[in-house]
Amino acid sequence: MAHSMAFASAGPVVYFGTGKTTRKFRNIEQNPNVAFTVDEDGSDVMNITGIQMEGKASFVTDEAELGQIFQLMLEKFPFMKELPKNPNNVIIKVEPTKAFFLDYAVEFGFRYEVDF
Repeated sequence: MAHSMAFASAGPVVYFGTGKTTRKFRNIEQNPNVAFTVDEDGSDVMNITGIQMEGKASFVTDEAELGQIFQLMLEKFPFMKELPKNPNNVIIKVEPTKAFFLDYAVEFGFRYEVDF
């Protein structure tokens, strides 16, 4: 099952939050191999661009790293500063193993593969 989510990134590493009671959390506990897509919907399918990523997910527990991630999140989502802390929430880090860069303007279905 796929689910839209907000994320922040540092280079190719992606961070996002979720609750400890979510399906996403349970699935990553059972299998850290993840995949996701970042793209922008448009009406012209011949101009689709985006990134498909595969990677390993882990739960971030180091306080210094969590502080750095929170700063990344605040840069992208300033409203987060006002949100109350929730002890049920966790931060997940995805380190990429493979990426596919899509550019349908080159040709329909075009993907350029990169291994990490």
